[in-house]
Amino acid sequence: MPFVNAFVTGGGGGLGRAFALDLARRGANVFVTDVNLETAEETAALCRAFGVRVGATACDVRSVEAVEAAAAFATSTLGPIDVCINNAGVMVGGDIGTLPMDRWRLAIEVNLFGAIHGMHAFTPRFRALGRGRFVNVASIAGVIATPETAPYNVSKAGIISLSETAYAELDTFGIATTVLCPTAVRTGMFDAIDSPNPMHRALALKNATHFGPREPSDIARITLDASLRGQLYVFPQPDAKASWFVKRHLPRLFAWLTRLARNRRWLERSLDS
Repeated sequence: MPFVNAFVTGGGGGLGRAFALDLARRGANVFVTDVNLETAEETAALCRAFGVRVGATACDVRSVEAVEAAAAFATSTLGPIDVCINNAGVMVGGDIGTLPMDRWRLAIEVNLFGAIHGMHAFTPRFRALGRGRFVNVASIAGVIATPETAPYNVSKAGIISLSETAYAELDTFGIATTVLCPTAVRTGMFDAIDSPNPMHRALALKNATHFGPREPSDIARITLDASLRGQLYVFPQPDAKASWFVKRHLPRLFAWLTRLARNRRWLERSLDS
């Protein structure tokens, strides 16, 4: 069944905006949330150009009360929501044991609890409706766990586990779950990375120009198509697929590669190549 009424978190830009626009292009009505109301309304205005009904509100996904209120507002604006895109996220890096606890909490509360709150708010609504779809935005970081980005890795691994559980648990209620695990995507996230290691930021920005598809619009389209097929995992790029394969089938090689990623000389050579 096609998407009818969609709810998108972190929809003020980047991948969230791409999801909202692709949904509107498909004829779905879209409710956009973001911690920044102005950017959420900008996305809503872009969606309105496709002739669909739209709504927008500010929402800090760290608060379950805020997400519940946004869900209720979206339902009153558009009618029953049948797809929830849990996209809101931040990137936080740093060394284990030295990174302040507030940075850990930021990553876990926005990334992981943001998705948990979205699923908590909409699972009862989807069950009452008799159908629904969750699209949870994780990352290949939840699979490969590169050094010096532990808060981000842990939060994204949690989203993968949450999605796997929901896929098994909620199917009986007509609720599908898809988890997106991309590598670098051309959004503003890497510009805003909170990390003490500038080489990791530079390498991430460089990787965003390789291996395609990297454009948010491509990632959103691939993911929504996968959701319609009832697909659990989405690894949209060749390097994402390769990382998943290596971890599952070549664990010793995987462990060696993760240690290599901590090697500063290797990082410098990667940036020079």
